Amino acid sequence: MYTWVLYGTDRTAQTYRINHTGGTTEVTVDHSIVGSGWVYLGTYHFNAGNSATGEGSVQISNKGPNSTGTKVVIADAIRFGNGMGDYIYTDSGASTISGYPREDENSYHWIARSIGQGATPASILGADNNVSAPSDFASYMYHGAFGGAVYVGYHSNAGGGRGARGLIDSSAPTPNQTTLATILGNQINQDMQSLNGVFEYNWTTGTSATYTSAFGEINLGASAKMDATIIEVAFHDDVMDAAIMRDPKGRDQIARSVYQGTVQYFVTYGVTNTSLSTPATNVRVVSNASGAVTLTWAAGPTSPAAAYGNAATGYKVYSSVDGYGFDGGRTVAGVGTTTLTITGLDPNTAYYFKVTATNAGGESGASEVVAALPSGGTKQVLIVNGFDRFDRTQNFRYAYLGQQVDRVWPRYNNSHDYVVQVETAIQASKPGVHVATTSNEAVISGAVTLTDYNTVIWITGNETTAGHTFDATEQAKLTTFINAGGNVFLSGSEIGWDLDQQNNGRTFYESTLLANYVADDAGTYTATANAGGISPA
Repeated sequence: MYTWVLYGTDRTAQTYRINHTGGTTEVTVDHSIVGSGWVYLGTYHFNAGNSATGEGSVQISNKGPNSTGTKVVIADAIRFGNGMGDYIYTDSGASTISGYPREDENSYHWIARSIGQGATPASILGADNNVSAPSDFASYMYHGAFGGAVYVGYHSNAGGGRGARGLIDSSAPTPNQTTLATILGNQINQDMQSLNGVFEYNWTTGTSATYTSAFGEINLGASAKMDATIIEVAFHDDVMDAAIMRDPKGRDQIARSVYQGTVQYFVTYGVTNTSLSTPATNVRVVSNASGAVTLTWAAGPTSPAAAYGNAATGYKVYSSVDGYGFDGGRTVAGVGTTTLTITGLDPNTAYYFKVTATNAGGESGASEVVAALPSGGTKQVLIVNGFDRFDRTQNFRYAYLGQQVDRVWPRYNNSHDYVVQVETAIQASKPGVHVATTSNEAVISGAVTLTDYNTVIWITGNETTAGHTFDATEQAKLTTFINAGGNVFLSGSEIGWDLDQQNNGRTFYESTLLANYVADDAGTYTATANAGGISPA
């Protein structure tokens, strides 16, 4: 759940301890630089209902950077979630409320509900002007010196063409606006082109990475609190650009490119920094002793360096007892250290883990979630997560203003934590079964051997032809495992289509799995098990 704090006027640093499911996370906000409105503290998991242990609470402390410890602690409010839009629209002459989630409303109405006490939308944003509202609010929220922040607006373009543009205002640009716009426009285009073949369509660009005209959102002038530009990310009237903008991988890389370019901007003007690295990959976990687990992973990709940033110099390993609420993490120092053994765990409780990469630039996103029962003993069940698909075809879709729209919400697309349901089902069915988890990439590379286990449960989710439900190497390894007497349970929605109908593994599907493709849609979501089978009727 999104968590926010509304801060008063006392300009000190404060530390917020968010007590969520699975542990406590500390976030320090220096209110001498930012404040006066709702400040985002992060997204955390909270179980429903009340908690006697304080779960679902936020504790506030003034013991943070730039604080002497002698000042008071002030917070006007804590908010959980974004809520539904409640701004009263008067555009049509009638007073109405949108009825949509708050994040679906326009900038002005979102910001009007984001300001702090003692101010009104009119005093900060002026008239109901959606164009300049974002930069007006950025100026209101920033209290530092020039050069300590930038304003970057994200737009999509129309009118023909492809590629990104950094916009420059022709009348009242900020002092280094041209440099910022040029760096960001070039960074996106160069990075996206260096990754041609990764996305649904290859990225192409126009003749320039910038465009100059009159733009009310960024005509802040020489006295602006920060440099500002708008990134026209791509052209939404082009089928290929529009597809990439709806692809969560494309959006993630564009955001990373803007981040990389922003780092370059700050380096240009005397602030040294490092670009954060990509998430860890090939994550796996196993228990070789009671009360202990060992996690192993690999560094994320670093080439092309311009697109993927700097290498990791360390890692953090987070643990959880439900797969959703994680603790504060354990630090693993050293770029060459890609394994961690955790002891002192309850051998009768399943644990879940994820890994992030760290360097001077910060902390990367998290790896997929893996699970293990720290029981030690004979290796019994291995869960293999082969569901890697992450593209626009899985976007959450719903009706908005009479149209079906895509919402690029990664959590609804592929949350990369479906081992939670599998491990929970295993322990509910037969408590105490020794379970380990791995990514399918670790099986392909040979880092994990299927024949070490009695049973393999392989998740393919909504994986399909483009990403391979099972590639040739996986088919060969599963065939060897099954022929040696191993037990296999496969789950996925497109296995028969990919392997049999598309002939990407027909022999494996029919001769090893002993299955046959009949049709693309069974027309039912009900299955009846054979008598005496592994599933109840």
